[in-house]
Amino acid sequence: MTHDLKWSDAPPGEVLDPVGIWIVRAPAGQRLPPGGAPPDWLDEKERSRLASIPQQAGRDAYAFAHWALRSVLGSSLGCSPRSVGFLRQPCPGCGGAHGRPAIRDPDPDGEAPEFSMSHSGDHVAIAVAEATIGIDIESWPT
Repeated sequence: MTHDLKWSDAPPGEVLDPVGIWIVRAPAGQRLPPGGAPPDWLDEKERSRLASIPQQAGRDAYAFAHWALRSVLGSSLGCSPRSVGFLRQPCPGCGGAHGRPAIRDPDPDGEAPEFSMSHSGDHVAIAVAEATIGIDIESWPT
């Protein structure tokens, strides 16, 4: 069984020169089905991570953040968000496979953009650039 989420794709566009930044807020009431199958657009590692999150709200936030990231990257690459895959770059310290995330199978005609994603509460921050970039977002108590 699959669950068709109601999140919108990012508007068409290209990576801004030199950087594009998106701040996205999860739609009110958007939830994954409790105990249901994870979305089919998550890869194996993401499904495993999603399953390890104990609270439903945390699973919802994780899934939304990863959909937002795929949507932005798909728009930047001119492909479907579902077709965006990830890998880990080698760690600069030890060479292990736990470095920065990168786009798997980037556009064969060019370099894949670099990206960074952070989420907190119901907000997701995404940065996309031609060079290594980082972004962070934090929720403040109200």
